[in-house]
Amino acid sequence: MGDTGLGSLMSQALEAPCMAWPFRMGGPDASEIPFVEQDTPEEIAQCVAMVFSVAEGDLVDEPTLGLPDPTFRIGGVSEATLTSVAQRWEPRAALNFTRDELVALAQTVDVEVASNA
Repeated sequence: MGDTGLGSLMSQALEAPCMAWPFRMGGPDASEIPFVEQDTPEEIAQCVAMVFSVAEGDLVDEPTLGLPDPTFRIGGVSEATLTSVAQRWEPRAALNFTRDELVALAQTVDVEVASNA
C-alpha cells in the first residue's frame, strides 16, 4: 500500500514548499494537502489573491492587511489602490490590468500577477 496524506505530498521534492491557497484538502480520501513551490509565479499569485480576498480590518492579528471597503465608491477599488496594496504586502508581484466591458451591471478587472524578479 502506498503512502498517502501529508507524507506523500511532502515527498514531491519541492525545495521550499508552501501550502497552496486557498487551503483545501483533496485526494482519494480527502487527506492530501496541496503545496506549491515558494517564490514561483503561482505562489506569488496566490499571495496576492489572499491579500485581495480580505478587507482591511477583517484580521485581528493584522488589521491593515487587505483592501479598503469599496462599498460606497463609484467604480470600486481603483487600479492604483490594488497596485499599492499588492506592493505593500507582496512586493514580489507585478500587476497587469485588463478591464472588461460591463457584465451584468458590474465592471470586472482581470489582474495578471507576474514576478518582479
